[in-house]
Amino acid sequence: MKPGLLFLLLVSFSFAVAPSIHEQKNLGFYRHPEFTYSLSVNCEKGTVRVIVMDANLTKVGNASTFLKYVDYDTPLISSRKSDQNGYAIHELPGNTSLMRGLFILVLEKKGYRSKEIHFDISGCYANQTYPSPPEEEEEPMAANETAGANKTRPPVEQNTTNVSMESNQTNETVNMTAEAEEPEAPGLCAGAGLALLLFFNVLRRY
Repeated sequence: MKPGLLFLLLVSFSFAVAPSIHEQKNLGFYRHPEFTYSLSVNCEKGTVRVIVMDANLTKVGNASTFLKYVDYDTPLISSRKSDQNGYAIHELPGNTSLMRGLFILVLEKKGYRSKEIHFDISGCYANQTYPSPPEEEEEPMAANETAGANKTRPPVEQNTTNVSMESNQTNETVNMTAEAEEPEAPGLCAGAGLALLLFFNVLRRY
């Protein structure tokens, strides 16, 4: 094997991890042969590679492979046919470190029992954590709320009260002046009577 090809092969395997298998089951007619498989995940490229084989580890070509992700509204991610060497590669959408739910791989071919494999790709995010959500900033109090909190009695009402009080004081002053001037009326009558007496005295002399 050439050194360059060996180096590329080693690099490709350095990013591949084995998924954690939770469950697998065979479906269909029990007399049909069963599938075996090899499964790996490339965290860097975001791909799932499956090699489809029979019970004797012979590669099976033209087998249908379906990859589903249960946390999606539409679970089916992709479907691929295995090539003549039994290889089928599925591409994962998005960031593999955030895909922490359950995957389901289904293998099917006429004349074989279908196989369903449940697994996760925890090897891609074992040492990672979810990004922290941004801290919520406190909203400043609105200007109208501040004004409402500091609102006092309008000065207009105070002015109105002062005007009313001054008006009342003015009315009282006018009334008091009028009452003080009323006693002067008898003095005027006395002066008029004295003038009439002087007038009659003058007439008598003539």
